[in-house]
Amino acid sequence: MSVTVQVPAKVNLHLAVGATRPDGYHELVSVFQAVSLHDTVTATPAPELSVTLSGEDIEAVPADRRNLAAAAAALLAERIGVDAGVHLHIDKRIPVAGGMAGGSADAAAAIVGCAALWGLDPDDPVLAEVAAQVGSDVAFALMGGTALGTGRGEQLTALPVSGRFHWVFAEAHDGLSTPRVFREYDRLLAESDTAAPGQQELAPAADFAAALASGDPDRLAALLRNDLEGAALRLRPELADTLAAGRGAGALGALVSGSGPTCAFLVRDEAAAEAVAAALDASGHCRSVRTAHGPVDGPAARATTGTNPGSPNVSQGAAVNSVEASAEAEAEAGGREREGVPFFTQAATFDALWPSISAHVQDVFDRNTWSHGRKCLELERAVAAYTGAKHAIAVNNGTDALVILLRAAGVRRGDEVVVPAFTFAATATTVAAIGAVPVFADIDPVTYAMDPVSFEKAITERTRAVMPAHLFTQLADMDAISEVAERHGITVLEDSAEGIGMRWNGKHAGLLGRGGVLSFFPTKTLGAIGDAGMILTDDDEIAETARILRHHGRMGKTIDHIAGISNLSGASGTNSKMDDIQAAVLMAKLPRLDQDIATRARLAQAYHERLSALPGILRLPTVVERPVPTDPVFYVYEIEVERRDELVAHLTSRGIGTETYYPIPLHVQPCFAHLGYKPGDFPVAEAACERAVALPFYPDLTEEQLDTVVAAIRDFFTGSQS
Repeated sequence: MSVTVQVPAKVNLHLAVGATRPDGYHELVSVFQAVSLHDTVTATPAPELSVTLSGEDIEAVPADRRNLAAAAAALLAERIGVDAGVHLHIDKRIPVAGGMAGGSADAAAAIVGCAALWGLDPDDPVLAEVAAQVGSDVAFALMGGTALGTGRGEQLTALPVSGRFHWVFAEAHDGLSTPRVFREYDRLLAESDTAAPGQQELAPAADFAAALASGDPDRLAALLRNDLEGAALRLRPELADTLAAGRGAGALGALVSGSGPTCAFLVRDEAAAEAVAAALDASGHCRSVRTAHGPVDGPAARATTGTNPGSPNVSQGAAVNSVEASAEAEAEAGGREREGVPFFTQAATFDALWPSISAHVQDVFDRNTWSHGRKCLELERAVAAYTGAKHAIAVNNGTDALVILLRAAGVRRGDEVVVPAFTFAATATTVAAIGAVPVFADIDPVTYAMDPVSFEKAITERTRAVMPAHLFTQLADMDAISEVAERHGITVLEDSAEGIGMRWNGKHAGLLGRGGVLSFFPTKTLGAIGDAGMILTDDDEIAETARILRHHGRMGKTIDHIAGISNLSGASGTNSKMDDIQAAVLMAKLPRLDQDIATRARLAQAYHERLSALPGILRLPTVVERPVPTDPVFYVYEIEVERRDELVAHLTSRGIGTETYYPIPLHVQPCFAHLGYKPGDFPVAEAACERAVALPFYPDLTEEQLDTVVAAIRDFFTGSQS
């Protein structure tokens, strides 16, 4: 069972700072408002407490027990007397060290998630007690909405709000630590020989509550206050320019958010938010700009169940989603699926990840940028971190990625590119699409990847590049292919569309030559809900050219920079921008990728154990041992069988989906008839086309479904009826 919790950021509408108390904390009076920027925390049972991170600026976030989320989980476990064995994955979307309480939000999410894992009632007062003990802002992060906070901020009173307030947040280039800002505040007080505000001076204006209840942003803007703003401006003087730019663009009110350095701008409506955001983005004073609204619910007021993520939980529990349905539901589902097994589905995955997916999608809606925007930039950074690529370049699909990569690598009209005869058509059609000539090579019978010996035989004086495809389970023999290419002065590119997670001696697929690609087609190991792709490279020249080509040849920054549409076009490019909705889904799924890869390996082993002794099976997937370490990934479970087409018809009659990868080798496809190849030129590829079939295979596949598939294959080859 895993539990996923979505938790919002906060902005301080009022932050008054009093004298230092005996416990070392300052007396505070705050009016908090939760806003629609969210972190997502997934809690999973584990042997011991651990933390992993994804998202932006995570290098500044501790991934050990210093992390507030880990501290919160440990304290909750201690309070209720359970072992703190839990893994917390934190997907960061709230600015790090930005004055919006991202760390406190993560702690609140950890409390809610662990409480659900450990069987606590979501209304158990111990949750609030632990939150208050962990940190000043954690209690509000647990609550959400809008509230008056006193003490250190942990004593909360909910405040009614009418309607929705619209905000623009400008992120600074560098963070600020909260303790440092408070020290600077104390220093400023000492320099001015001024006493800290007294208790009455700390209170919000008399009509503050009325302004909130009215829903009037003009009334509220006049009452915004942050006593820490002067300290933040002393430490980051450039923030004054950001505040001035926002006010000049029409913001009703502006202030540094909390301890900063994020600047918050209250605006009249959504249209005004977009206008102010565009002006701030164009000003160059900030790293990035986000729009949001508030108040929004905290994690203790949003809930989904594993079977219907859209239905609210009347008990007001956390925004959680159970990976495991009840035993009764599993039995019911098993009964429904017993007569058939789809070739592919990710319904259960989406069910389990729905809180995280909805948070990322909501982020796209809040920013109102639908293509080539901030979410795509976040995905680029996340994939670069996962793969180790210096450059990860988001594009519309895997085919576009190949076309752009070939062009960026200098392949020109009339050049020859060696590709395998057994692969998806795009490996070769993309070569032809840019006016180059695909030259085919045979494959290795075990890996289904390009045979290095056949590759070398295909080389001519016009050969410019070689592009092996990594199919189904493992990489091509990249040491041998690279050695041949180096001897002949040939560029190595990789069709690594299926290769996410595959590595050769620690290096990720797509980074073993000058560049490679990823496809995020829905069936892929990391799949979107439509087309999406990416280029991977460590080559600065290829990266720069690819970025230009994907967006109409526009030079300069274009991603997450709407003004870039007016940039000059330096090349004849194309429109291959990724949609932010696809990036949102992929960002939600990426943290679970390694878990999914492990599940695929387990399912592959289960198939192997059940099929290995059956008659009619000619070949099962086999991972070839290499002289260096490799990381296989079972993307497709492809077998070779006798009477392949008859077996497919039999499985279809049982409601079991299959795919034939690939029924006709590329060298005899009609679109390549002019190249003069004929049947018999590549016997290994042709044999695979006659015998290979892919079985249902995906992380949502249950063992019962797998047994159904195996039983149907056994029935076909033995003539029995089970």
